[in-house]
Amino acid sequence: MGQIVNKRVLGEIVGKSDTALTEWQNEDPPMPVVRRGGPGVAGEYDTEAVIDWMIDRAMRRAMRESAKDRLDRITADLRELELYRRQGLLVETAGVRRSLGRLLIELRSRLLTVSKAPEIPESARAAVDEGIRSALMEISEYEPKVLASA
Repeated sequence: MGQIVNKRVLGEIVGKSDTALTEWQNEDPPMPVVRRGGPGVAGEYDTEAVIDWMIDRAMRRAMRESAKDRLDRITADLRELELYRRQGLLVETAGVRRSLGRLLIELRSRLLTVSKAPEIPESARAAVDEGIRSALMEISEYEPKVLASA
């Protein structure tokens, strides 16, 4: 429990006018009141409860997104993605797959000729060829894990 204060002191503590505090009492959910004031009777407020309510109120407002806010956010996200694409930081997966596929085909072709290189002794060629074919088979069976969208 915080300090029990009147509306004037509460206004000084939270930096709000009497009018704002009165409006807050009519919100849904209303600002907490220990005792409602009236003619000749000062209202009483628990500073801790009011500050907690203000924090909750700010959180509720921050989480609320209007249709315009959502449109503005999505438009900004699309512009940011387009900027990344123009800067070469974002590429389409189809293009990456094509390029990677061509690279892997070229790599496979070159690896299959390694055992025939003159530097490889005749006695080692079969073992080198088998090692390369085994590695290529393992790579061909690889199933990449697809990352979930954030």
